[in-house]
Amino acid sequence: MSTTLPPPDLSKPPRTAHGHGWLLTSLGALLVAGILIAVNWFFSLTSSNFDFTDNRVHTLSEGTRNILKRVDTDVTIKLFVSPMDDMQPQFRPVVQQVEGWLERYHELSPNFVKVQKFEVQPASDEEQAAAAAGIEPQGGRMYFGISVTCLDKTATIPFVPALMAPFIDQDRIEFGLSGAITEVITSKKKVVGLMTALPITGNAMPFGGRGAPAWAFYEGLKSQYEVKTVELGTTKIDDDISVLVMLHPAGITDEAQWAVDQYLLKGGHVIAFLDPYSLIASQSGQQGMPPGMGGGGGIPVTSNLAKLLGAWGYTLEDKLVADLGYATALGPNYTNPLLPTLSTDAVNKTSDITKQLSDFWLVYPGAFSGSPASGLTENILLTTSPKVQMVDLTNASPNPGSQQAMMQVERLKQNFIPEGKKRILAFQLSGKFKTAFPNGKPDAPPPTPPQGGGGMNGLPPGLNFGGPQGEAGQPGAPAEPAAATLRRSGRGSVGLTVG
Repeated sequence: MSTTLPPPDLSKPPRTAHGHGWLLTSLGALLVAGILIAVNWFFSLTSSNFDFTDNRVHTLSEGTRNILKRVDTDVTIKLFVSPMDDMQPQFRPVVQQVEGWLERYHELSPNFVKVQKFEVQPASDEEQAAAAAGIEPQGGRMYFGISVTCLDKTATIPFVPALMAPFIDQDRIEFGLSGAITEVITSKKKVVGLMTALPITGNAMPFGGRGAPAWAFYEGLKSQYEVKTVELGTTKIDDDISVLVMLHPAGITDEAQWAVDQYLLKGGHVIAFLDPYSLIASQSGQQGMPPGMGGGGGIPVTSNLAKLLGAWGYTLEDKLVADLGYATALGPNYTNPLLPTLSTDAVNKTSDITKQLSDFWLVYPGAFSGSPASGLTENILLTTSPKVQMVDLTNASPNPGSQQAMMQVERLKQNFIPEGKKRILAFQLSGKFKTAFPNGKPDAPPPTPPQGGGGMNGLPPGLNFGGPQGEAGQPGAPAEPAAATLRRSGRGSVGLTVG
């Protein structure tokens, strides 16, 4: 006897979730450091539970103890250091601190964690061993690096003090060491989802031409995690994605925002960089191609998550931040408030996410306005100076260094009226999230007919660089199956950025 079950009710998605998240602004120098720090921070929340306290001396956190309990195969930690006379004075006590940490690692797992110290002299066997481990001298002759090996996997910390930049922070030593051990004992990398309208993975040119290389941040992300591309029109975020990075998701569909909403409420983590005006997009050529290939089109310069932000109590203003307090000097007599360089005064130094950040440059940043919805708590991470004014997007230029753009900036400064209050560039949300789609999954948009020639993607018939027919969203694609059981609540975290 068989029973036919009714189809799932898609009008009743998850309604609420407990979680936390952070929202940042801009794609300037924050991009590489900010994304990697944020991704690592989210992973530390879910796996290691680091609990750093003040004035600890070689006391390992519960997260590190849990990691060491998982070690069931020999792990060898090699410390490569120069003689003390060759070390810079500020690093000499750090060597002793690191030796103390390593001794504690061995004490907690004496059967599997082995620690070896190599004092590296020029033209010595120890120097050859350091080179083989990927440890290079800093400043010409100073060695202070660590390699961690388990079976055929090795993780390297080339220069230990770099873990603690921009200021000495002992907690970062433990974070780096425990992260390296986790990397070598973990058989499979964690998965990071990447949703973007920008060509960060590189561009392959048609007809064998030389394309653009992948962005440095993308290569850095791939070195630590498995990176999975997520389409801007997706209807589901895969369950194996631990953190979803949304980098200028221009053109994202309502269905995709719904998918992000459901992913978050099921316990996912989201980091999104949004732009009121993306300089890179403004310089793009035809959609998906470098400048000069074809006419018209291009990547939309504005990205937003209006439905999600609205549910959380915020909006991304469709204006630019002009900040005279952090205006960047680009010449002897020229400063640009639309390209601000934030100082440490703009950064929340009590947050684990931003305490590692110092001065960085933003390009046409925007600002968030609003207040957290019921059940959510706001933690501001980055702000402008009080000498800020929100200005029209027409003040942005694809070529900020052009004479015309510079003259426009000068006119802006002549008529500048500071608001006298700081604007929010980045913040973290925590608490109970509610769905942004109380009426269920939105309808799919109608298909867009091809433009300019009858072929797919506006190209002549037979020339299709956008993927074979039959892919999702393309003619001939099979119908997507309805979602199965949808969760009603869960723990998640969100990070959003605008630039």
